[in-house]
Amino acid sequence: MVEFQEVVRSDRDYTKVEQMITSYEKQGIEKGKQKGKQEDLILLLEKRFGKLSAAMKRKVHAIESTEKLESLLLAVLDANSLKDLPL
Repeated sequence: MVEFQEVVRSDRDYTKVEQMITSYEKQGIEKGKQKGKQEDLILLLEKRFGKLSAAMKRKVHAIESTEKLESLLLAVLDANSLKDLPL
């Protein structure tokens, strides 16, 4: 944020400002996708196996990789229990 303010104040390099904004937007979009997949995984796990413990929900929320979350979302379909999933 400080870097952003310095660029705006100092040289009015709007191209750099636009690039920074785009970068932050992309980060926000990715974070939103991650959070959405985490919530989807919790929803599917609860539908399939019943109410999850707070500890299990924390485990899901600790997963940052969207690839791992997608893999787990698919794995839920074939799992017979929570123990079958690499959580």
